[in-house]
Amino acid sequence: FCDRLIGYVRVSAVDPDPALQIDALEAAGVERLYTDRLPGNAAERPGLERALDALRPGTPLVCWRLDRLGRSVVHLLQLADDLRRRAVELRSLAEGIDARAPADEAYFTIMAAMAQMERRLNSGRTKAGIAARWCPIRPSRQARAGRAPDGHRRRCGCVRGPASRTPHYER
Repeated sequence: FCDRLIGYVRVSAVDPDPALQIDALEAAGVERLYTDRLPGNAAERPGLERALDALRPGTPLVCWRLDRLGRSVVHLLQLADDLRRRAVELRSLAEGIDARAPADEAYFTIMAAMAQMERRLNSGRTKAGIAARWCPIRPSRQARAGRAPDGHRRRCGCVRGPASRTPHYER
C-alpha cells in the first residue's frame, strides 16, 4: 500500500478558481495535484491523463467531487473500472467515497448518476438564467396581449431579441 495521495482538480469557465478544491485536497493529505481548466464535457483532459500516468498500484486518486472527475456516468464508470483493474483506489472527498470497500462501489455508481444529473440541472438553470436576462417579457404576457411571436420571439416570447442589446419593449 502506498501512502502517497495523488489529486485531480478540474475547473471550468463557470467556476475558474480552483482554490476550494485544492484546499480540500491538501487538507486530505494530497501531495501531488494535477489540474485541468476546461468544460466538464471536454473529451481531452491533459491534467487527468498526467494524473493517471502517475498512479501506481495502491496509490489513491483523490478528487473533490465526482462531477469534477468524469464527463458523464459512463465515463466515470469506465474510469473507475480502469482504476480497479490497475489496483488503484479512487476517493471522492465530498461524497465520502473510498472505493476500497465493496459497498462503496454500488454507492459510487449511484453518486455518479446523481453528479451527472446535478451537472445537467445546473446547466439548465444557467441557460434559463441567461434567457431570462435577455427576455424579461414572459410568453404568458405576450399571449394575453394577443401577439403571435416569430423567430426568436416564438422561442422565448419577448418582443426584441438578444442581438439588439436594447431594452425590450411592447408594441
